[in-house]
Amino acid sequence: MDTAEQVFDQAKYELSIQYYTQAIAQINAPANLAYALYMRGCAYKEIGNKDKARQDWESAQKLGFQHPWGINLIAQALND
Repeated sequence: MDTAEQVFDQAKYELSIQYYTQAIAQINAPANLAYALYMRGCAYKEIGNKDKARQDWESAQKLGFQHPWGINLIAQALND
C-alpha cells in the first residue's frame, strides 16, 4: 500500500487506483481495508468518478472508517 500512497501523493491517481485495488484484494485487517477503500475513493474523486468514490467510501464506512476530521465523505462527493 506504500506504493499506492506514493503515487497518490504524486497526483498519479489512475495508477494509485490500480495499486489500491491490488492492496484491497490482499488485505485481511478491517481497519487497513477501510483505509485502502477510503484512499481509493479519494483517487476516484480526483479523476472525477464520484460514483466509484461514493461506493468505496460507503464500503469504508460500513467497515467502521470515519474521517479523522469528521467529514461526511459521501456528502462531500455529491457536492463537489
